[in-house]
Parts: sequence; structure tokens; C-alpha cells
Amino acid sequence: MKISSARARNLQLPSPPWEWPTLPPPIPMDALGGEFKIHTHEFLKPDGINHGPFPLIAVGGGGRTTDVIHTHSQQGDPEAWQKFKFWADSATRQYYAFQTANGNFITANEGGGRITNTIFSVATDVRAWEMFKLLPQSPFSCWAIQTLKGYFLTAVGGGGHPNSADDGSDTIHTDALNVAEWERFDIWRGSDFGTGSTYAIHAITVTSGLLTATAGGRLSGLTGGWPPLVLDGGPPFWISWTLLKQSDGTYAFQTASGGILTANGGGLPGEGFRTDTETDQIGNWEKFTLVDNGDFTAYIKTHAGTYLSSSGGSPNTAIAVTDVSRAIKWQFQVLGL
Repeated sequence: MKISSARARNLQLPSPPWEWPTLPPPIPMDALGGEFKIHTHEFLKPDGINHGPFPLIAVGGGGRTTDVIHTHSQQGDPEAWQKFKFWADSATRQYYAFQTANGNFITANEGGGRITNTIFSVATDVRAWEMFKLLPQSPFSCWAIQTLKGYFLTAVGGGGHPNSADDGSDTIHTDALNVAEWERFDIWRGSDFGTGSTYAIHAITVTSGLLTATAGGRLSGLTGGWPPLVLDGGPPFWISWTLLKQSDGTYAFQTASGGILTANGGGLPGEGFRTDTETDQIGNWEKFTLVDNGDFTAYIKTHAGTYLSSSGGSPNTAIAVTDVSRAIKWQFQVLGL
């Protein structure tokens, strides 16, 4: 049986002099647009069964020092308890704070290193233990969440606990010194996607798959029988999209190679897509509206008023459709903020 405490798995982190005679003053923070969800990262158990993902839930919407975080939703949990607002420190933008639905901030009690009384949700401003680093985990397209003292958050058992963990301790521990299955988290964003953030864009209706720039982008037509834009998957270079918010509220989609997605004809059905437009050539054909559905999904709408969908063929080409009932709902998984 896997032992959850990092003290049983690792050498203990030396304790730096983190005690202040008085609390430090509040730290200037900038709010990021939109809302975020944090899920445990799915992994394969020894019995061959996938475990997770599970949402992190701020019980009661925040304002608690006991029974603070659940890692499994249960009947009666409002959807709002799964939603967080993210804040970045104004000075370096390297540290983040997570604000619950009630306006409280998540605190790593004593800066981490604990398996009981680990997380509080009563803070009303950001001082020290409310600051976390988000460290990308390659090749998993997920994140580790690190406290200011250098410990990592652990979802005990990989998540799946509606209250306390199996051993009676908290569902989140803060004493891990390295990252394994239980320290990996997925982050999803909705309603407002900022500018310059990078995503893996998942199709969740009509078909499965990821919005994929063939060969990483910069294509104007078929290459090896594959069109520039498909619903497939591949290496991070192919599935990474940086959203560039335009002054009119629309978004341009930039591939990892730097090319901009263009809906030929502005998105008229049958015209197809290309990924070789330069950033200084963004016009109406490169602008897409993200139609928020209020559930961390969005439709992708072209300038012509059509919606992004899929052919369902092989290859599974991205197409434009006029009927929203045939459109795909997309989810945006954060790869880079």
C-alpha cells in the first residue's frame, strides 16, 4: 500500500527560518480573467484501471479550517465550490493565489510540511502561505502545485475522497518533496481566457480528440494527405494553442510554431483552414469568438458565423458548420499561463 506521507518516501526538507514576528503585509496581486477548475491528474493503477480525474472542491465555497477540501464531488455540492479565481503576484507573476467562490484564499497552513490541518480557506488577502507556484510537468501536460516553503500538494490516494482520506488525515497533504502520481493536477479555464495563455483544446461532443495543428502549424494545405487542422492529438508541439485576445473581444489562435489559424473565407463551409498566417496579418478571418456555455465549455465561432466541428472521417478534419447543434463543445486545459 502506498504511503501518502512524503516523510516516509523522501528525505525531509530542511526548515528555513520562515517564522515572522508579525504577519507580512498583504502582497499586491493581479486577478486573472475567467474561472478555473483544478482536477487530480488521471493515472493508471497497478491493477490496470484508470484512477481519476477528480475535482478539487472548496467545501462550503471557502471560509473553513476543517473539512476544507474534498477530492470527489458528492450529491448536493454546488458547482460553484469547484470554481476558483486565480491571482498572480504583481511583481514577478511567478506565484499564484487561489480564491474560492466566497472570496476566501486557499492557505497552506504553516507553509506546508503537514498531513493534518493542511489547508485552510479563511484568508481574505494574500500574505505568504496563500502563495503557490505552478510547475509544469512534462510530458503529462499537467501541473505540480508548490507551497512557498517548497513542498508539493498531494491529493491523497490520487483523489476520490468526499471528506477525509482513508487514514483519517486530510484529503490534501502538503509534505511531498518530489512529484509522483498524487502530486499532479490538471487545470481548466472558462469564460475568459486572457491573452498569451496556452491551452490544449479538447473536443467533448460529437467526437473525441484534441484540436491539432498538423506538424505544429505553418501549413496552407495538405501535407502527406493531412489538412492543416484536424481533431487528433500528437506531441505537445502539435496540440498547444496560445490565445491572443483582440481589441474587439475575439481571439486569434497561435500554433506552437508561431503561425496563426485562419478560417478560409472567414469560415464559410467547405473552405477549410490554414495555419501559416503571420501575427502582423491578423484580420477578420483569423478572429474567433468563444461562445461561453457557462459550464467550462465553449463553442468556437468564425467571423462568418459558423462553428468549428469535425468531419468524423479519417483523417478527422476540422470543418465549419452553420448549425450550432452540429458544433463541438470545447474545453480548454491550461498548459501555460
